[in-house]
Amino acid sequence: MLKNNVIIYDHECPMCVAYTGAFVKFELLDKNGRYKYADLPEFPTHQLIDKDRARHEIALLDTEKQEVRYGLESLFYILENRFPALNLLFRQQWFLLIIKQLYYFISYNRKIIAPSLYQTEKSCNPDFNLKYRALYILVMLYVVGGFAIYFNQFASFWVYWVAQVIFGLVSPAFKDNHEKTITYLGHQITILLIGSLLLLPSIIFPNLLFYNLIASLLVMIREGWRRWKVVNLG
Repeated sequence: MLKNNVIIYDHECPMCVAYTGAFVKFELLDKNGRYKYADLPEFPTHQLIDKDRARHEIALLDTEKQEVRYGLESLFYILENRFPALNLLFRQQWFLLIIKQLYYFISYNRKIIAPSLYQTEKSCNPDFNLKYRALYILVMLYVVGGFAIYFNQFASFWVYWVAQVIFGLVSPAFKDNHEKTITYLGHQITILLIGSLLLLPSIIFPNLLFYNLIASLLVMIREGWRRWKVVNLG
């Protein structure tokens, strides 16, 4: 177990909550080994942490040595302490190149993948990054398009997507705010991904396709309303 180290996590991000919770549960960190970013001003020696950088790269504070690691370095440090054999993999340039891009891909899009309605001025929100947001939309279009072809819904998928693009470009709600438009489209492609994933059981049980479609539609409507409120909070 890695002691005297505290990871500063985004408690409004389900993915961040899950993996930092796993670190504690499986004793990679001790029971006090994580702390909410939103409560950072109350944390002793919080001045050591670059709060802006910590919004994009999760910070790990060594309370004994008064050192801070960020992003992949902090995650590697935790994992290597428990599994030393991983050190060899983590030093491979090809691996670092891939995992670094994946890390930023998720970090900059985590509020699109799993947004929270409960935003405050203390929320750990990453900056808008056009490259990673556009990449996210393109990758998800490819994935959802594959699902649409498999379930013979390709035409419906493109009609819906084109309609959302047009709405995002002309809607007065965005007032020529291109960043907000792209964020809206990021949420829309995530909604389509969620709806597609809900159809997976019908691959094994084809007779369930109709019921899966109904369930998928209802969830997409609910998620669409929730994410519309999220976009307007931004």
